Amino acid sequence: AKKPRDWEFITALTNCSQLQVMEMFLNSFEGLLPASISNLSASIQILNLAANDISGNIPDDIGNLVDLQTLALAENYLTGSLPSSLCSLRNLVRLHLVGNGISGIIPLAIGNLSELSLLDLSFNDISSTIPSTLGNLTKLSQLGLSQNYLTGPIPREIFSISTLSIGLDLSNNNLEGSLPQEIGNLKNLVQFNAESNSLSGEIPSTIGECQLLQYIFL
Repeated sequence: AKKPRDWEFITALTNCSQLQVMEMFLNSFEGLLPASISNLSASIQILNLAANDISGNIPDDIGNLVDLQTLALAENYLTGSLPSSLCSLRNLVRLHLVGNGISGIIPLAIGNLSELSLLDLSFNDISSTIPSTLGNLTKLSQLGLSQNYLTGPIPREIFSISTLSIGLDLSNNNLEGSLPQEIGNLKNLVQFNAESNSLSGEIPSTIGECQLLQYIFL
């Protein structure tokens, strides 16, 4: 899709009221995502456009897709900030935006996405602090925030997400302060990355309570 008209099929698909899955990853789609993608069937559950050459912003009205469970736009050239409507996708289980040029902040309202199991915003240009509201994501098994420009301390609330298991990656940012004692709550965590930051202080002894930890990078 190298020309605007090449995205016209998206507008045509808005007539498909029963559409539930749209997988078009690993192609050569280019240009801006049309606003009409927000007018796809409200029953769509999977939207996967990862590994293309898509640029521009995530459409502002993406929150119209109220049944969306997977939004995968990783490995593109997306820019701009995360649209506020994204945080109204209450059924979202997987949000995969790795490897773009997304900037701005992680909105506080991201804590409303209480069904999330995977949240990966790694390899972007996000420059905010990590919101404490991430602690509301009590079903999260994997959290990736590496390779951004995140500042400030690691919020203690993240370490209250006892479901974190696959990985917690905060590496390659500008985070400061010490590791909270609450890290010991992550009894199911297998891998923890916090290298290449400006952390200080002692490694808390409570890290010994992370019973399944196999890899730790500081």
